[in-house]
Amino acid sequence: MTAPGHEGTSNKFQADDEISMEVIWKLVSWAWHKKYFLIAGFIIGGGIGLVNALTTPKSYTATVRMLPAIDSSSSSFAGLASLGMGFGPSPTYEPVFEELIFSDSIVDGVLDREWVSRTGSKILMADLFSIFPESEDEIDRKKSKEKLKSVFRTSAISFNRDQFTGYMELKIKLPKDPVVAADVANHIVESLQEVLVQKHEWLADSRRSFLEARFLTVTDELVSAEEELAKFEKSNRNYSSSPRLVREHARLKRKMDVYLIVWTEIQKQIELVQISNQHGSPRVVVVDRATPPLFPSGPKRRLMVILGVIVGVFLAVLALLLVNMFSAVRSRILLGNS
Repeated sequence: MTAPGHEGTSNKFQADDEISMEVIWKLVSWAWHKKYFLIAGFIIGGGIGLVNALTTPKSYTATVRMLPAIDSSSSSFAGLASLGMGFGPSPTYEPVFEELIFSDSIVDGVLDREWVSRTGSKILMADLFSIFPESEDEIDRKKSKEKLKSVFRTSAISFNRDQFTGYMELKIKLPKDPVVAADVANHIVESLQEVLVQKHEWLADSRRSFLEARFLTVTDELVSAEEELAKFEKSNRNYSSSPRLVREHARLKRKMDVYLIVWTEIQKQIELVQISNQHGSPRVVVVDRATPPLFPSGPKRRLMVILGVIVGVFLAVLALLLVNMFSAVRSRILLGNS
């Protein structure tokens, strides 16, 4: 015996199933009657996708893997930091790697340079992306250069940094030529090295200038403190018998000791800066240089054809619905007039 509530629920589910099957059957029947129109959409969309896939040039992606160099300057300046004379964060430059890679100085160097293609001929980035000025006018050439620069930044360069492992990947995706893609990737890393070394040298020179100026000042202060202490001891040979003079002597001695500590630390840091300049270590360690990829990374021809088919069928269905809706509205108007 079935409970009344269960019987009502069962009847509801059965009714819903019948409605669903009826809707599905109507859709299938409608699609069958309109099959030629849908097939036309299928063929047209797939054909457009196929033509687009076949005419789009192959693209190749070259990858460089690298690590930021370990900078010992942060630890070497720890003594000055403890004395309130720090120079800010360690100059590893890792947070600005991406900014430098996308900078005008590096990108312009890539766009203005001639590259050797896999056939041995000279080629420019404008040739690969087919972006040329409309005329020889200076304004048109600048517009073409800016457009090429924008396309190169958005579609060719990809930079990723893993915060856990520290590995960085620079990917260059170019149409038509795998050799140029690898050469461009390696060139950008070399340009990045040069910029970072220049920044390192500039920062080291700034530190050395500051330290040398501070060294002269502290030397004068140290000499003055030594003379003040010597003068006090000469004038108060029996200062130990007076508590007040003992405290004054201790104060002068502490003052001289502080200047001596700072003087010694600055002298050591000047030597460290000079060693750092002579060392000239790279700011980036290249783990894997870019090599010409053997297989293209795009275009995804199969996906382009599938998307073309989907869009074609969708537009065919949309057109049919619009035609049916227009026919229904037209019939109502005719009936109303009659």
